[in-house]
Order: sequence, then C-alpha cells, then structure tokens
Amino acid sequence: MVTAASRASAGRPGEARIASTSVVFNYRGNGGLPGIGHDNVFSTASETFLRSGSTALSIILTIGAAILPWGLVLALLIWLWRSGPVRGARQRWTSPAKPEVVLPPG
Repeated sequence: MVTAASRASAGRPGEARIASTSVVFNYRGNGGLPGIGHDNVFSTASETFLRSGSTALSIILTIGAAILPWGLVLALLIWLWRSGPVRGARQRWTSPAKPEVVLPPG
C-alpha cells in the first residue's frame, strides 16, 4: 500500500529528500534592564566604548610612529633649505652674471 506521505518522501529521481528532524532554537539576550540579571547594558556599552577607544588610539599611535620620523627628516630639510648659508648659495647660483665694469683711463 502506497500512501501520500511515502510518495512525497520518495520525490522525483535526482532530488534530495528533506530531513524532517525537528530543530530547537534557544534564544538568549545579552542585555536587559540595568541591575536586573547578570548582564548590565550600560557596563557592556562602556566596555565596548573603551575597547573601541583603545583600538582607535593604537591605530593613531601606529600611524604616528610610521609618519613622525619622515616628517622630522622633511622638516630638517626645509629648515636647512631656508637657512642663511644655503639661501646665500642659492642666490649666487641663480643670480645673473654681473657685467664687468671697465673704468675709463684717467
């Protein structure tokens, strides 16, 4: 005797059968009202804030540590370029040649 359920479970050739095992989900929240339960929403939020703040600070310090030495070298080069001796040398190199003055005899 073939029933409708056995026909449905057989399926068409090449099709997989769907499992009929029941699945149970247990949901548990992380928050709640402050002071009630084990997890306090405000303490969780403050911990998250401090963790993200420390992460941001570490990123800023890492970027600063990578850029600062090159920034100091660049600042030193600019300072040298604008210093008096280098400025005088640049003016001598870029100034037009002065014509020689020939004094008349006498």
